[in-house]
Amino acid sequence: MEIGICTAVWGTYHKYLPAWAKSIAAQTQKPDQIHIVIAGEGYQPSLDKVRKILPEATITEKECDSPAGMRNAAVAGLSTEWVMFMDADDTLLPHCIAMVSKVK
Repeated sequence: MEIGICTAVWGTYHKYLPAWAKSIAAQTQKPDQIHIVIAGEGYQPSLDKVRKILPEATITEKECDSPAGMRNAAVAGLSTEWVMFMDADDTLLPHCIAMVSKVK
């Protein structure tokens, strides 16, 4: 089973992205794809940290038309069978993806 993780980030929520990225990097089973859609201003330092932690992540910069539009763009960037939606201030326990991948 392929698992992708996506998040949509706008406003000041980018400040949570480094912790978000660390929790994904700490997974005992890595996700197959990671997609971040981001809008707003002042987020470049956070993205620089994310790129160091998760160089495999796809990052799309977009105008924030609406929260739903941002989330739709985030999931549209994945081609996996399963999708985990995470907000920028969410984190995962280290075995989360491994446990989810056992669901049939």
